Amino acid sequence: MEEAYIRTARTYYPVAVLYLGSVEEARAAVIEAVAAALRKEPENWNHAVLPQLIRICRLRAPERIERHDLPNEDALSPLLPILRLPAGSRRALGFLAAEISPDEAADACGQTADEYTKKLEKALRQLTFTQNGTPAEPDALTAAAKEIPWREEDTAALLSGLRDAAQNAVPAAEPAAGITLSQNRYQKAVSVPLWGIVLTFIGMVVLLAALLLQIAVRRRTVEPDLPSVVSSDEVKQLFSQEYLYIGTAQQLAVNGTAPDAQNVYFLYAKLKKDVSPAVYEIRFSDGNTAEYSVIMDAENGEIREHSVHPAEPLTDPQEWLLPEQLRSAALNRLHLKNVLFLKEKFSTDALYKLEVLKPDGDLCEIQLDAKTAQLLKYSLEPLTNAESAKTISAAEAKKAALAAAGNLNERDVIFTKLKPDGALYLAEFTHDNGTQYSAELDAATGKCTNLEVQPVPAGLPDSVGMLAARDAAVEMAEPEPDAVLRFTKAKLDRRDGAYVYELEFETEQAEYEAVIATENGKLLKYRFSRK
Repeated sequence: MEEAYIRTARTYYPVAVLYLGSVEEARAAVIEAVAAALRKEPENWNHAVLPQLIRICRLRAPERIERHDLPNEDALSPLLPILRLPAGSRRALGFLAAEISPDEAADACGQTADEYTKKLEKALRQLTFTQNGTPAEPDALTAAAKEIPWREEDTAALLSGLRDAAQNAVPAAEPAAGITLSQNRYQKAVSVPLWGIVLTFIGMVVLLAALLLQIAVRRRTVEPDLPSVVSSDEVKQLFSQEYLYIGTAQQLAVNGTAPDAQNVYFLYAKLKKDVSPAVYEIRFSDGNTAEYSVIMDAENGEIREHSVHPAEPLTDPQEWLLPEQLRSAALNRLHLKNVLFLKEKFSTDALYKLEVLKPDGDLCEIQLDAKTAQLLKYSLEPLTNAESAKTISAAEAKKAALAAAGNLNERDVIFTKLKPDGALYLAEFTHDNGTQYSAELDAATGKCTNLEVQPVPAGLPDSVGMLAARDAAVEMAEPEPDAVLRFTKAKLDRRDGAYVYELEFETEQAEYEAVIATENGKLLKYRFSRK
């Protein structure tokens, strides 16, 4: 049996090493996991070791590893970039390196196989990014994992730990009366007095209220509302000022407060033009421990104030594009030139928000995916809102909406809404690839004042396309040759775990509904009704 214990421990040892970033802590975790599995499931202990190991490591693994104790050997070099990744990604790549099957890994983490696969794919993308675009090689990781040293003293420690655990084991007592808490297949009975539950609940409410108050105060402090531009004279004055470019101001802030920082992630930058002289308010993080706040003269770059405080945790910031890349993507996508950058912000859910002022006084708010530069939302606040009796035509509205979405071709989209609504003209349409757009246009000028984008899921497999699905649905409907079709819905959705196209359209006499599989264009549902 001792050989089985050693073989199992060595199999899972690389997972613990990469998860915890320490060979010493990994050895202790593996010993504890084997002992716990023998105690809890003696007849099926070898299948219980990995879930126990993951439970132990979850409690001990740091989100970011500051320093590790892996030997400095060439054979282990493929593993070192993994240690720079977040804990969840290190765990997924540890499974890969240790050649743990996806089903076993998913079960140990309490995930579905699909969830685990997506996490592993994400971890591989992160690893590629940290290696400057060099893709990870699973075979190299597996070979390196086998080189993690397991010494004779490790074996001795394992067997000694198991003997101690066996000697100290006590018979399981009957569960005490009380509240039973369960997680997955492991259960533990806990007896809790009622007054303790009440006090705990009151304490949690108080702590939550204090936390919300702190967040609200901080937001009021660092993110005051942007003063509106109220006149053309103010616009001219703003563009006449020689403010530092926002990217230059950010770099000066880093050079002046954290020149030795290895990694810098910009979180917030704002031109505060309502004070004299105008200043930039800038925040950035080193991604690990420190967050910096800087107040800088917007014209000469002189740092007026700065402070350092503990960093809030960031989710995969190494996957964010650089601010300059995102600014360029936003301006190119919306054909903006000679703008004044007023504010930009990265949020922890990988969203990038940008506010710019155009020379004509229009204030533009843009939202992009920080990892892909995909346009997600756009809105425009005109300098003036003068009413006009003129309303653009449907053809002009289509042209303006398609231009705002990136100069799309009308042949590649399906319009599901196109109608005037007071001072606005509303347009909704879906691209052949499934991306949905919703645009609000100025009914008098056709200027796009708001654009929202719903991109297709990242994991969408190859599909026949929305236009092919539309043609199949129309062919099934067989409308009258002279009938005018109007689509009211063209949407990508999921049914029973598979992606489908949902289409609804009508003529003057009838309404139609069709659901078509994205993978092969197969008709899954069809409905016809007369009006």
